[in-house]
Amino acid sequence: MNKTQVQKILSSFMTEEDKKLTTTFIEKGYLTTQTSDRSALDNIQQLVANLTGEFLGMGRPSDAVDFLENIHTKIDASEINNLRLHVFHGMNQEPWLREAYFCCARKTIETLVGNELAMQKNINLSIQMPQDRTSVLPVHADVWSGDSPYEIVLWIPYVNVTGTKCMFILPEEKNVKHLSQMEKKRCKFNF
Repeated sequence: MNKTQVQKILSSFMTEEDKKLTTTFIEKGYLTTQTSDRSALDNIQQLVANLTGEFLGMGRPSDAVDFLENIHTKIDASEINNLRLHVFHGMNQEPWLREAYFCCARKTIETLVGNELAMQKNINLSIQMPQDRTSVLPVHADVWSGDSPYEIVLWIPYVNVTGTKCMFILPEEKNVKHLSQMEKKRCKFNF
């Protein structure tokens, strides 16, 4: 089934907003949207800030977002992985976390793939510091390391991701270029 056939089937029962969302996802392979549940995101941000403050011996910050926005001024890059592991373990001990994380994008996910879903057991965490090349991931796709090509990856930033605090998603033409270069270097992936 090609993209046009999929869009035609889906459009028969979708709202105009859902059609636009789905069409964008099919054309680009990704979406950027606002959270479906601001309260859930606020709770997660506060948890991350509290765990970070605990790790640094600073206690609970009163303004989670500001604290996380400026964390690079409070920790050395050599401690980032220890911080990441501390926050990762603390987050995943919270029984409400997975549901809150899902709620942040529930409407978008259910529009794209329906509501019969499975979710990974633990929520992962990546921390990149400004100008820190040691924590930057190389060009990759999760499927290259064995993840299913039929999954949706939800990336939720806990800071404002403008400027240097962002994740880059390659447009399809650049993605194809990188795959081609990797194949020339004999890096084979089974899709």
